[in-house]
Amino acid sequence: MAFYDSIDNTSNFVISFTTNPRQDFGVFAKGYFQAASALTEHLLAKQRFSDYEAYPVVFLYRQSFELYLKGLLYVIDRPILCQA
Repeated sequence: MAFYDSIDNTSNFVISFTTNPRQDFGVFAKGYFQAASALTEHLLAKQRFSDYEAYPVVFLYRQSFELYLKGLLYVIDRPILCQA
């Protein structure tokens, strides 16, 4: 049994919970930031920890930053409605 669907059907492929995922970058960024903050607090509560235990924290903060930037780019690219 294959671990993938051999039929090329992406109708049930979900990357977001809304119909416009471009607007969700900020939501996902906030989630990554909160996860990084919680993990940071956990690590700092310990007396000692190894460097490799902090790698996921750095990854989560970088991922959050990337998603905030992507969201900003989409906001900048949106047409501005102005009254004439």
